[in-house]
Amino acid sequence: EFHLPELLVNRAEALRRTTGLSHPGAALPVPCLCTAHFDFSLLKPLYVAMPHGSVAGIAMLRDPVKRFLSHFYYARRSEQEWTAGLRIRELPPLKFLLQPDALLDALMVWQDGLSGVSWFAGNTIHYGMGATGHRADNIRLRASILNRTEVLRLAVENYHKFVFVGLLE
Repeated sequence: EFHLPELLVNRAEALRRTTGLSHPGAALPVPCLCTAHFDFSLLKPLYVAMPHGSVAGIAMLRDPVKRFLSHFYYARRSEQEWTAGLRIRELPPLKFLLQPDALLDALMVWQDGLSGVSWFAGNTIHYGMGATGHRADNIRLRASILNRTEVLRLAVENYHKFVFVGLLE
């Protein structure tokens, strides 16, 4: 069993030791980057800039199948303009997964549900995650597909930088 406050205190103590603050009660700010969706590319600068062991990454993941189905049905709703006219609106989940063109049309739906591989690797194609449009998205997607082994290796490497990764549900 993990106690998150204890994990954060331990990281703050590690930072205190690496910065030379000797008094255990000395006030030391503990920065917090809290986000509902993350991509390791957002966290990497912290791991590079901060002293080793001072960043306490914590991630909570959903069951990948439940995550996919949830996002699939969310994307099908009429108020989701980004899926208007796409086959995701007409296909059931399993048929959607078996149609390569439909998958490419609605990339975010299935890539988000990859159990965090793209998120941990830092190459997610997602609005607000560093992509600069259709061309950048295509470059990142091709790189992920062509370098699957490297993407998985990088995801595992980054996963081990977290002090806690939990599963919801």
